[in-house]
Amino acid sequence: MNFPAVIRLEPEQQAQVDHVWHNMLTPPNRLDHDLLLDVVFVNGLHAMGVDRVHYVAEKETSAGRVTMTVDFDRQKRTPEDKPDSGQFTFVLTSPTGHVLRREHYTGDDVLSRGRELFGQPVPVSADPLSAIPMISITAYPTAIQNHHALENRHRRIIAATQPIVVP
Repeated sequence: MNFPAVIRLEPEQQAQVDHVWHNMLTPPNRLDHDLLLDVVFVNGLHAMGVDRVHYVAEKETSAGRVTMTVDFDRQKRTPEDKPDSGQFTFVLTSPTGHVLRREHYTGDDVLSRGRELFGQPVPVSADPLSAIPMISITAYPTAIQNHHALENRHRRIIAATQPIVVP
């Protein structure tokens, strides 16, 4: 998981992942202990094309306990009968258990943020070189502006993890 969301695959990509699972588990003990871990790790099968994810991470901080939760169900549908892309929740609680801050992000919020910060995810079985964007000469000034905006955004992200400087 590169960021707290599960990428919903296109039907063809989902079928590819399903075939990989079928192949590696037919018969059930086809892969030995070490090879099973290698295959899952290298192919990202712990997160890519899965049906459901529930992930909880906790961190004790000087401000209190942070609990981050990722939920995803590939079959879940929204009222508009569209696939639900899951959710990411961030909760900060005091040492006495009072909620100090709660933030909720939809899966679409997280995926769009990931695309903004890290670029488009590479499709399953895609040629890695095809993910390299080609910039036309006429689009170059806009690309430079976007690059500078992204650099500034990353500087703010880094600064947010540093101590507050009081003048």
